[in-house]
This record gives sequence, C-alpha cells and structure tokens, in this order.
Amino acid sequence: MKKINLLLFVWVIGQTLSAQVWQREAPDTTSNYTGYYCSLALDDQDNPHIAYYNEDFQDLYYASFADGKWKLEIV
Repeated sequence: MKKINLLLFVWVIGQTLSAQVWQREAPDTTSNYTGYYCSLALDDQDNPHIAYYNEDFQDLYYASFADGKWKLEIV
C-alpha cells in the first residue's frame, strides 16, 4: 500500500512541474480604454477567447487566439 501512495505522490508532483506557463499579452492595443467588462473562456486546446468592451469606439469585441496569433472581431 505504501508503494501505491508514493507513486501517486510522485505522479502528481511530476504533473504539477510540467504545467504550462501563462504569458501576458494584450490582444487589442487600439485605444487607451479597451478591455472593460471582459470575460474569458478556454477552448479544448486551451486557447483563450475573450469578450470585452472598448470605451473609445463604444463596441463589444471578441478576441480569440489560435495558430499563434490573435483574431479580433466586433460583435
């Protein structure tokens, strides 16, 4: 029984150490007043999808990240 507990502990530690690291990026830098009321969701590949309000243009935006780049759309 002790061997099973030890193996489980090592596996959990190993999984924690190999976790991905988040990077900070601004998907939209078009104005000083963007990003209000934002909402974040991750898809099956852990790509972020963000909905947010741009105060300067008074528009709701949708940003998604795939293939190494951001795609911005006005909703």
